[in-house]
Amino acid sequence: MPFVLRINGRLVFRLKQMDGMPPFNDEEKRREFLRRLNDAVGTAFPDDAIQRRPNISLALLTEPERLAGLLAVFDWFLAEVKHHFASA
Repeated sequence: MPFVLRINGRLVFRLKQMDGMPPFNDEEKRREFLRRLNDAVGTAFPDDAIQRRPNISLALLTEPERLAGLLAVFDWFLAEVKHHFASA
């Protein structure tokens, strides 16, 4: 999974670990994930965040638009993984 939910109320995105997870072992796919995440949730994680574990407070997701955006990012993530393994 691309994220970890922490008991401290943080949602951690495991971008660094995704480099071993096809198709996200491709740096451009991780950058696309990050771009979609920034757009959906209203964050401004820098490009080098693909080498880290950026996180957000769950409080950000109390706004319906942000939660819907995040769920859309996760839907895209799963579609990319399914597509990769279906064509492998």
